[in-house]
Amino acid sequence: MPRMNGLLDRVRRYCEQHNLLDEGTLILAVSGGVDSLAMLRILHALAPEFNTRLHVATLDHGLRGAESAADAAFVREQAVALDLPVTAGAVDVAAYAQDQRIGIEAAARRVRYRFLADVAEQVGARIVATAHQQEDQAETLLLHLIRGAGLTGLRGMQPRTWLPDGIALIRPLLDTPRADLEAFLHERGLTAREDASNTDTRFTRNRIRHDVLPLLHAINPAVVGNLAHTAETLTVDYDALRVMLPPLPLRRDTFAALPLAIQRLAILNNPTRTENLSRFDVERAVGFISNGKTGEQIDLSNGITLALSFEHILFNQVPAWDAPGLPAGTEVSIRMLPTNVALGGGWEACITRDSVPDHAESYNIERLHVPPDARLAFRTRRRGERFAPHGMDGHTQSLSDTFTNMKIPAVWRDRVPLLTIDDQIAAFIAPTPKGLRVRLAHPYGTTSTIDTEILLLCFRRRELPIAIDPSFMYT
Repeated sequence: MPRMNGLLDRVRRYCEQHNLLDEGTLILAVSGGVDSLAMLRILHALAPEFNTRLHVATLDHGLRGAESAADAAFVREQAVALDLPVTAGAVDVAAYAQDQRIGIEAAARRVRYRFLADVAEQVGARIVATAHQQEDQAETLLLHLIRGAGLTGLRGMQPRTWLPDGIALIRPLLDTPRADLEAFLHERGLTAREDASNTDTRFTRNRIRHDVLPLLHAINPAVVGNLAHTAETLTVDYDALRVMLPPLPLRRDTFAALPLAIQRLAILNNPTRTENLSRFDVERAVGFISNGKTGEQIDLSNGITLALSFEHILFNQVPAWDAPGLPAGTEVSIRMLPTNVALGGGWEACITRDSVPDHAESYNIERLHVPPDARLAFRTRRRGERFAPHGMDGHTQSLSDTFTNMKIPAVWRDRVPLLTIDDQIAAFIAPTPKGLRVRLAHPYGTTSTIDTEILLLCFRRRELPIAIDPSFMYT
């Protein structure tokens, strides 16, 4: 019992130190494993002290068939036993990963956080808690180190960060060793669910967990705690360096006089308030500021643009228009039909020889007359490109003039998705003051005397394929 109380005290102090718990509803992400089951019990014990109401959320990723469904049922039983509300969801992560052309780990993380944010919105919560613990922090630091990271990445996970829609994500167990969580459950006679995929070393994090960390542990048994302490130390160092940042807006001459470390930090702490730029973005930005000319602009990740005025460095966040878009310089080849091409912003393009599926909301359906065996692709614009608007008998104009005439926002023009046929622009969709507009090019929008086939093109909103089970909601 003393050890149990000691763990509660440790988590309480950590939550107080980082101001993690407060009045209101807190969403608990519970999978049924050791970490999340312990978090459920610990926060259930601590919640009354903070006037916090708990709501359990669990997501079946569809990767382990009946086992993952049983995990969800187990989580419900645990929540009901504590008289807590619970919401369950299900998603086919493997299909989503293939569709989005991303890895299983990235797909699972994306849909999991989207699900948690959705549950929070449904129940009026502003905070979500995950059960990341000290070993997870050590693994994260090693992952970032292996992939290449600066001070920002080597801080590891933070006690508090943010999900979409302004939902706070907290990690109340981040300073807690996993052995303490296992002991906590053992002392209470609780048995967690085992996820066999956690032993699959095809996944990078699992290789670090099962292969790398044991080797490091043989060298120094305190390696996990030391790595977690390193991440905490670097977080403090990072905060200290931020004090040295010059005031905004950044002057070009001031930036040039800064040490390289402060230059990098100034870019990460730009006025768009995001630290999610990659180290490649940061180095590219440093080089651009040093060598760019007045009036020039480049695109960074996460919809951030960087421009140079005569005196200042200007960061802008591209507004989140409800429009499909592609990162500048992107090209996606279309190898077979029918196909769905993810365009970002929650949108996709559907191209088919038959009728357009009606299971998703569609925005405009166009008929294209396309030569047989033509090469199709989606890409963004190129310098000096021309466009032949439908209805102008083949007359061309610069694509830039087309965009200007349509009043497409300048910061969006490099992101407009262009459907090309044999590398000629055939259609595009873009936001305008009158809403989204689709433009077709000559001769693809009209019947041609040459041999063509008709393709149907539609743009539709796309939702993450998460199903909430209404029968699995206990309130």
